[in-house]
Amino acid sequence: MKSFTIFGVGFAVFASALAGPIPTCVTGTYASYEALTNGCVVNNLLFTNFADTEGSTSPAVSLTSTAITVEPDFFPLDGGLDFKASWSVSGSGSLVSTLSYVVQTFDGSDTLSGLSLSFNDLVNGTGSTSDYESYCFGSALGTTGCPTTVEYIAVSNGFPGPYTQSPPVTNVISFSNRITTAGNGAGTASISVIDANYSTAPVPEPASLALLGGGLIGIGLLRKRRRR
Repeated sequence: MKSFTIFGVGFAVFASALAGPIPTCVTGTYASYEALTNGCVVNNLLFTNFADTEGSTSPAVSLTSTAITVEPDFFPLDGGLDFKASWSVSGSGSLVSTLSYVVQTFDGSDTLSGLSLSFNDLVNGTGSTSDYESYCFGSALGTTGCPTTVEYIAVSNGFPGPYTQSPPVTNVISFSNRITTAGNGAGTASISVIDANYSTAPVPEPASLALLGGGLIGIGLLRKRRRR
């Protein structure tokens, strides 16, 4: 099994939130997201624990976290983040960015129910592109490795997505995106946008729950009267 680091999540994040307000996610650099103390919020999704590693082979030069832009997507029940940068190479050059973060429901409810991945790429000759996303759902507080089986979803040149998966409903998932472009000797390759979205099931409003509860009570009383 591929190793996969899980950051402290769950109640630790909610406890840290008490130390200060959690902002709404805004467009910024990946470096600015890494600097967020308590993460940021998109709809009912809390994004935290941003980290990245960058690599390259000559003549390509490694990107930096300030060269990657993050844009939040507030589509109802399917919010997420777009990652934008110039992952462009030619000839024997290659670029690798590994972007990791944690997604959990802001209110702690088990409503995180799906994910999707797509990208915008362009290749010529022997060039190749891919985003290989590994994830671990239901990660436990304070663990240093995935307590469940590591799952994967991927896009590559010729197969840009969007691809979707529906893991067991949970309140937290940890992600690691390995983004790669390579010229492979005589080609060119580029990626400009990675689109990652996360689906949540709607949470019943208190009024709806009260009506449902009242309806069930009414049915129960009606059955008792009929029995008499």
